[in-house]
Amino acid sequence: MKKKNKKIINNKIRDLLLNQKGMALLTTLIFVFILVTFAVALLTMTSNDTKLSALQRDSTKAFYIAEAGIERTLYNLKKDFETTQDWDNDIDGAIINGYTLSDKDSYEFRKIGYDGKNDYDVTFTDDTYGGYTVSLKIIDSKNVTIKSKGKYNKSTRYIQIDAKMGELSIWDNAIFAGSGQSGKVINGNVDIRGSVHILGTEGAVAVEALDITGTAGIGNNYDGMDSNIRSRIINPPTTDFNGETGIETLNAKLRVKHGIVNLSGTATVGDPDVS
Repeated sequence: MKKKNKKIINNKIRDLLLNQKGMALLTTLIFVFILVTFAVALLTMTSNDTKLSALQRDSTKAFYIAEAGIERTLYNLKKDFETTQDWDNDIDGAIINGYTLSDKDSYEFRKIGYDGKNDYDVTFTDDTYGGYTVSLKIIDSKNVTIKSKGKYNKSTRYIQIDAKMGELSIWDNAIFAGSGQSGKVINGNVDIRGSVHILGTEGAVAVEALDITGTAGIGNNYDGMDSNIRSRIINPPTTDFNGETGIETLNAKLRVKHGIVNLSGTATVGDPDVS
C-alpha cells in the first residue's frame, strides 16, 4: 500500500514538471512587464530632457533680459554724464537721465524706476513676457556699480558690472589708432609716455593688435626721459599711491578694444611698484 501511494505521488510530481500549460502566458507577461518598464523609463527621461531644455531656454532668455537692463542703464548713465559730468549730484536729486531712483537699500543700491516702476516688462515676438529690475550703487562721481535682475517664467538671472565713466579723446592719447604700424610692431628704443588706444580688428579675439618688442615701452610719467626733452615739458600732476606721496602721473592707460598685446624682449608697460 505504501509503495502504491509513493508511486502515485511520484507520478503527480512528474506530471507537474512535465505540464507546460500556462508557460507561454507567463513568458508573455514577463516580456510585457519588461517592455512597459522600459517605456516608462524612456518617457521619464524624455520628459526630464524636455523640462531641462525648457529651463535652459528660459534661463538664457532671463540672461538676455538682464543684459538688456544693463545696456539700457549704461546708455542712460552716459547721457546723464554728458550733461552733469558727475553722478554724485544726481544721487542728491535721485534722478539719472530723467529716471527716478528709489531710496537706498541695506547695500546702498537704488532701483531705477523705468516707466515709473521698479520692474520693466519685456515682450517677445511670440507674445511671451519677461522683465528686468536694475539697481545702481554710486561709488563716486565717475564710478558706479550696476546690478540687473532678469526674469522669464520661473527663471531668474543676475548680472553685476562696475562701470567707470570718462572722456575719451584722440588728443588725450599718445597713440590713437585702428591698429599698430606695418606689422603692428613697436620696436627698438621707442619710448611712449601717455595713453595708447588701439581699436584693433573687430571680431578679433586672439589676434595681436599690438606687438611691443626690444627696449620699447609705455610709461605713466617722465622719469628717465632725456633731460633736454624733459626740460621743455611742464610737470604732470602728482598723486599719492601705496604710501608714497607726490608721484608724478599722466593717468596713462593702455586700451585695446579688439585683440591682444604682446610683450617681448625687455619691453615694458608702466613701472613696477617698488615701495
